[in-house]
Amino acid sequence: PWSISDRPRYGWRGLLLDVSRNFFPVSSIERTIRGMAYAKLNTLHLHVTDAQTFPIELKDPVAQVLTHGYTGDKVYTQEQIVALVKYGIQHGVRIVPEFDTPAHATSWQGRGGAYADMITCNNAEPWTDYCYQPPCGQLSPLNTSRSYEVMGRVIGEMAALFPDEYFHVGADEPFTACWNHSRAVREWLEANGYGWRDADANYTRGMKALSDYFSREREGMVSGAGKVQVGWQELQEHAPSSPSVMQVWLSPKSEKLSSAL
Repeated sequence: PWSISDRPRYGWRGLLLDVSRNFFPVSSIERTIRGMAYAKLNTLHLHVTDAQTFPIELKDPVAQVLTHGYTGDKVYTQEQIVALVKYGIQHGVRIVPEFDTPAHATSWQGRGGAYADMITCNNAEPWTDYCYQPPCGQLSPLNTSRSYEVMGRVIGEMAALFPDEYFHVGADEPFTACWNHSRAVREWLEANGYGWRDADANYTRGMKALSDYFSREREGMVSGAGKVQVGWQELQEHAPSSPSVMQVWLSPKSEKLSSAL
């Protein structure tokens, strides 16, 4: 008699669905999950937020103003997310959410620009000077900003909503010129001896200090919620101290990446 022993080569067999730039009805996501199951894919990477929209219900009294879609009905309720997670499990598909920070974060200003003060280079023009795709906007890295409180509340609530052990923080395509667009950031750089002009000898060091601080704070929020941090390749620039997963999309053979593995 024949005996066949077979298993997938990769434990993480994923597909990314961007529901911030392009809203997908729940029925379409369910159809995608069914297709993934047929193709033996087991991880749905749900890119929840980007610059355009923040299409998921938040109930936290401070963070709930962030929720907004292209129209009022293009937002996922928490009940829909719970049902989607269950549907995925029934089809052998886990759902890993991504809440992109600090770049691609214009949508974090919330409805009516309620938290516009925590977004640097908000819709700045010409956009090619401040971000990779418009509309520009990054969460402020300053510890005087409310961005850390809001981000902590979002991560805490969403980590509880999505039961998977992994939580994606984005971390891709940060733009130093976007942070430098902020007067408060420039004043911080100047006050701490870094200088805010590109020509200043310590400008790059100052931006690295801000970026590392932001990354450490965000990492603490994710690990504090009991999750494993996932981020795009740029995450390795900050040498995470807790177990983290980096998704390579720029240069798989780079020396920097090799040193981080």
